Amino acid sequence: MPQTKTQRRQGFLKPEEIIKIKDLSLVARGIVEGLVAGHHKSPYKGFSLEFAEHRKYTHGDEIKHLDWKVYGRTEKYFVKLYEAETNMRVYLLLDTSESMNFSGGFGLTKLTYGTYLCAALAYLINKQQDQVGLVTYNNKITRILPPRHHPDHMARMINNLSSIQAEGKTHTSAVLQDLAERIQKRSLLILISDLLDDPETVLRSVGQFRFRKHEIMVFHVLDNAEWIFPYKQMSTFVDMETHQKITVDPIALRMDYLRAIEKFKIHYQAGFSKMNTDYIPVNTLVPFEYVLSSYLAKRKKIR
Repeated sequence: MPQTKTQRRQGFLKPEEIIKIKDLSLVARGIVEGLVAGHHKSPYKGFSLEFAEHRKYTHGDEIKHLDWKVYGRTEKYFVKLYEAETNMRVYLLLDTSESMNFSGGFGLTKLTYGTYLCAALAYLINKQQDQVGLVTYNNKITRILPPRHHPDHMARMINNLSSIQAEGKTHTSAVLQDLAERIQKRSLLILISDLLDDPETVLRSVGQFRFRKHEIMVFHVLDNAEWIFPYKQMSTFVDMETHQKITVDPIALRMDYLRAIEKFKIHYQAGFSKMNTDYIPVNTLVPFEYVLSSYLAKRKKIR
């Protein structure tokens, strides 16, 4: 997903330009302000539509609460919410395992990209007066800040995000199961990860999370090199979590790799779609504002 001329004309800053600014809070505000400037109407409510008025139907909901007008417009099932259900609690779940420390040569790792995306989302959610929290993980939860809405809480989140380092192996499914047990009130979970894990176990865990009537959306962050495999010379590749090495001719391998990565993405896409879970594939070359604005524009179509 390299940048298009349209993206450049809109004046979006490239991620590698944004990270030259050391103040993460300043960058997060800048990303969100750039996002808002690209919309004639506020994107905030579009971000949390189900929480403001409806939520997606899940197994066990009473049919009488379905909104048939929304179904007529979208051909998707939504349940009407009552006032007591509309407070939005958001957990930003950031994968900090060693595989997230990969960069294909632009100096911007997946973890750095995820951190800035996380900060922008936190700022956006806070601006819409909702509660936002932070969870970081590798093969287990490494830190957790419960959702709050307070300036001091935002400062604490930014400080935590600024100090994150990649370490450990990934076990997303175990973390989701742990988190589902800890979260008692219905919440929105935003997962930011490269998803380099067993897709079936991840999808099963998301399904359990959805069964408890939580919402979840997934930002699947991969480096541009992981999407397009640009290598042309004999190369040695190292697994960043197991440290195993393999030397290959990338030209001979490229077509098989591209088919495998596309199959990998489609598998996740289809699995999440069956659970009414939003799936957003992300290339670390693409500006943050473009990722968020494209997603929000698509999400608003369900109105």
